[in-house]
Amino acid sequence: MAGEGFSDVSENLFLYIQSLLKDELSVEIDESPDTWSILTDKLRPHSILPLMYWKVRNLPEPLQPPLEIVDRLRETFLWSRMRSLLFERQISEIIDAFRARKLDMLVLKGPALGRVVYPDPAVRPSSDIDLLLSPDKVVQAGTILEELGYKNIFNRFAGHKDFSNEEIFVDQSNNKSKVNVEVHWDLHRFSVLTGEIEFEELYNRAIEVNIDSGPIFRALHPVDELINSALHLVTSHPQAIRLIWLYDIFLLSKTIAYPSEWYILQERSHRYNARISLEKVFSLAAKWTALQLPEGFNHFQEWPQPSKAEINTWNDMVNSQHNARSTLKLYLSGSLPHKLKKVIQLIFPSSEMVKSAFPNSNSQILPLLYLKRWWKWLKKLI
Repeated sequence: MAGEGFSDVSENLFLYIQSLLKDELSVEIDESPDTWSILTDKLRPHSILPLMYWKVRNLPEPLQPPLEIVDRLRETFLWSRMRSLLFERQISEIIDAFRARKLDMLVLKGPALGRVVYPDPAVRPSSDIDLLLSPDKVVQAGTILEELGYKNIFNRFAGHKDFSNEEIFVDQSNNKSKVNVEVHWDLHRFSVLTGEIEFEELYNRAIEVNIDSGPIFRALHPVDELINSALHLVTSHPQAIRLIWLYDIFLLSKTIAYPSEWYILQERSHRYNARISLEKVFSLAAKWTALQLPEGFNHFQEWPQPSKAEINTWNDMVNSQHNARSTLKLYLSGSLPHKLKKVIQLIFPSSEMVKSAFPNSNSQILPLLYLKRWWKWLKKLI
């Protein structure tokens, strides 16, 4: 969880970064550059250093880190700015290709948030490009990306659709400035939480985002993105939550109109079984940011209470960290025909997925790789 892994950071600097993110910094910190370096090294995986520079650059000098640390933060920020420009160039190329085929899509996560809620896209680093499309458009999207020089490395949609929610496309041109593109047909792996995706509904209420000297793309409405971000944190990264994700939650909450859209957030969080996830994420974000829920929405006992299905799913997610049976229970949800379909996909995934799971094995002995996969699962269940 966010906050863990800072045991060798001095208490003064731990409180410094908390106060900085809360915009409450008022006390000078007398620490050596080496001690500051430990802090920045710990913060690097949290993708928070560009934001840290954005905040410290205009502070009175006594409240700033040592000059060499500020210079290091500036370098990180400038690198992130360069990366964000390359990201947007890559996104523009993809948007133009999709629009030429009249293919609708939504841009998710970092590249969208950098434009929607942050003061500068460079403040919100990203590691890949996430796109959401209607499930019936995924194959067409993959064809377009392959024409642009990307390779589908897992082929999950064809043989493992109900156990995943994304295809990963890797650029084959040896252009190191290009990042992976993830094509999503669902927002989350566990459809038991959100149910079947309603892409048209999400797309119709999405917001338009303009890239400087580039095309306009569509991103999730802040209410939908807040629910999506909360579920993403607790379903995909419960043990490795980054501080930048918590800052996303804080900034998204500031964009939600009071009180009308907060009522909508309550209703949708209940409908999408995200009520518990929102409560957990809001609580965690409040420890690191200036997040304060508005009056009338700051006591979760007054929100619609989570459904029995959500409570059971939440318990399974907690147990899935150390219990393979709970993981299977999460995946094998739905009606009996749907469960049987999932079982077949689990036992017989695509050959590309099996090969990728055992990259050092001889691909000529594919049946043995399947046996190896089944044995691995059996040991986990036992």
